Amino acid sequence: MRHFLQLFGFGLLLLTTHSCSKLIEVGSPKNQLTTDKVFADSLSAISALGNIYFKLANNLNSNYNKQLSLYTDEFSFTATDEEFYNGQISPNNGTNSNIWNYFYEIIYSCNDILEKLDLTNSLKPRMKSQMINEAKFVRAFCYYHLFILYEHIPLIIETNVDKNRIALQADSTEVFTLIVSDLIEVKKELPIEYPSSDRTRANKWSASALLAQVYLYQQRWQEALDEADAILSSGLYTPISEINEVFLASSKETILQLWRKDGFISDATILIPSSNTVVPRYLIAESLHALFEKDDLRQSNWLGVNNVEMDGVSQAYTFPYKYKNRSGSHSAPEYLKVLRASEQYLIRAEAKAHLGDISGAILDLNIIRKRAGVPEEEASLEKQTCLELIYRERQIELFNEWAKRFIDLKRTGKLNTVMTTHKVSWKNGVSERLPIPFSELIYNPNLIQNEGYY
Repeated sequence: MRHFLQLFGFGLLLLTTHSCSKLIEVGSPKNQLTTDKVFADSLSAISALGNIYFKLANNLNSNYNKQLSLYTDEFSFTATDEEFYNGQISPNNGTNSNIWNYFYEIIYSCNDILEKLDLTNSLKPRMKSQMINEAKFVRAFCYYHLFILYEHIPLIIETNVDKNRIALQADSTEVFTLIVSDLIEVKKELPIEYPSSDRTRANKWSASALLAQVYLYQQRWQEALDEADAILSSGLYTPISEINEVFLASSKETILQLWRKDGFISDATILIPSSNTVVPRYLIAESLHALFEKDDLRQSNWLGVNNVEMDGVSQAYTFPYKYKNRSGSHSAPEYLKVLRASEQYLIRAEAKAHLGDISGAILDLNIIRKRAGVPEEEASLEKQTCLELIYRERQIELFNEWAKRFIDLKRTGKLNTVMTTHKVSWKNGVSERLPIPFSELIYNPNLIQNEGYY
């Protein structure tokens, strides 16, 4: 019995909210999930929690993953002019506003769950603790990505509309202190066992996996290594799945995924062409395509090719094909991956390399390469060569997954160098962060626009 999915779906039908137009305008919604009555019983409480996962998988993902791949050097575009593809985004850009608003809408829901649970005595302590810590996990996930994108963000940790509408932008130390402290607490409090059988809600290792990402960004190599090592030593996610099974709902290497009712992700109908004679809208960028080695199984399994004939000339178009289901599938359902073990091998490899354990780093790197069917790397490498191989492997393995390429370029100081070569319209000093949506500047006079945007 997938009790969570049943409760989740039932709760959404009864209680799904309309989007809050602005985080700072949110008061006490009349038709929101988060009312005192929601937490009077476990069914409604779980539905409230399920709603935040639902928004990640649908509202946010539909505006986020493919657009950040387009913004960097992962995707190219065959449709009309697109600001994310050009690398110059207007403060009035609707997709950018959606990304900001959906992140903060989810954060608001997390804060509301935390506040309401703190006041209720109607739930069993174990369930109450589980929900509190899942809400903190999702909030940390949102703040990590918001900081990466915008850097200068308000840190909203309550639902008081009067305070939220005039919140100041926090500095990076304040943001990361909240993220790390919450994740450390979540890791201590959440059990190893998943509350749902299909890994669609966070457990202890979900917190560790996100912590490993955060520590890598902060260059806290030993701590990143420790988190990744604990996950991979748990035995829950290894050996990693075969290439053609990685993005199935049943994949063993999944640490956290987001449930989809019909077994296909919300972006599928846009990323996957409707037939093999259609020019895809989103293409794999030539620079990314060139990185795949001849016999790389990821190339044959995770990339699709449409040969389209125009005026008697056939042209090949390569598109992202990690997820195969363009419509519902009950025999081979696919859920949206958030965290998976393959990345933890690459995190551990990079941390080891920075700490001088080159042979250990290559061992981890080769686990990914062996699964991909490509030759293993030699252990006798210089440190920088080893790191470049790991970055290259990350670029291939993790494309179109939660802005990993943007994050990697930013944390390694390569973003402007790489992107000015890739996009002539990329602006140093400006394009490395997205603009604060213009509408947010109007509603909160204390917000200051990021440098270079007007």
